[in-house]
Amino acid sequence: VLGPTATLSSGPRGEGDASLRTATWDEVVESYREQVRGLVEGGVDLLAVLSIRDTLNAKAAICAVSEFFERSGRERLPLILSAEVDE
Repeated sequence: VLGPTATLSSGPRGEGDASLRTATWDEVVESYREQVRGLVEGGVDLLAVLSIRDTLNAKAAICAVSEFFERSGRERLPLILSAEVDE
């Protein structure tokens, strides 16, 4: 299971104001990429991104998975995503 992280990519209430974010895009992607590497090296059969409320974090997790497999040359694993939608 990837995440959750303690960072918000899109800030409170999803604003696009980068000054409200607690981490940069690259930091969040790198955090997820490290998780992917550890899980894959540990022998998982499936990757899962669960209980994400921040859509930009979800996108970062998906990008991290894609980047990991592109860079490593390993066979891609299935990925599932569970998200919580709030009005």
